[in-house]
Amino acid sequence: MGLCLFIETSLQGSSLALSRSPGDQELLWSHIHLQRQGSASGMGQQLKMGLRATGGHPSDIRFIVISRGPGSFTGIRSGLAFAKGFAAAFPGQISWLGLSATECAAAWVADHQRLLERGYRELWFFLPATRTHGYLTIWTAEGCQSWLTDVRELRAGGRDLTGAEKGKTLLVFAGTWEAMELSFNEHPDKLCLRGEELSEAGLRGMLAVARGMGPEAFSGAEPEPRYLRQSSAEENARTALAGRGS
Repeated sequence: MGLCLFIETSLQGSSLALSRSPGDQELLWSHIHLQRQGSASGMGQQLKMGLRATGGHPSDIRFIVISRGPGSFTGIRSGLAFAKGFAAAFPGQISWLGLSATECAAAWVADHQRLLERGYRELWFFLPATRTHGYLTIWTAEGCQSWLTDVRELRAGGRDLTGAEKGKTLLVFAGTWEAMELSFNEHPDKLCLRGEELSEAGLRGMLAVARGMGPEAFSGAEPEPRYLRQSSAEENARTALAGRGS
């Protein structure tokens, strides 16, 4: 069927992985580069390392699973540019699947932590964007939704931090976001993912989602980036969170 290349650049740095096919349960190889600096230029070297380690050749890659956002604007652009440049060397050969790494990571953490078995109903996954804004993904058994939100809006919610119910909602902080962590200081159910743990959650989540969707979910069309910006996205987040309290 051909190798499947996973590219995750929206959470932090750049993470690449290879599996034998989109339906595999395990990765053949993975490499995590945590720093933003040099991550774009280093992806080619990372891939060479992976192919050497697995005994593969660039032409063996037939599938690409890539994070298209939301997340780091620069990271998303770099990852897509690298992937499209690689695919250009093999016209018509690559099938694509664009995923949200934040939503994949949230779903993987929920499964890994056995949330439903432990009585939880939700997982809130926070990824910082600026000092005041970040991406909020809310996972439930029915699926995931993501917004760009203002930490000050959440802090001003007044109703147990706008709906994060103790004992029923697990809060996951991706990276370091002190303002958000402080605002949820009283909430007992918290988990921090930093460094390799965060990148690993993104890759493992993408692997699980791709496996669940199957090869038929891939297409010959290159994925478009999914950027979330302030204004309408922020208003949608406020509306959605307010609705959870009704």
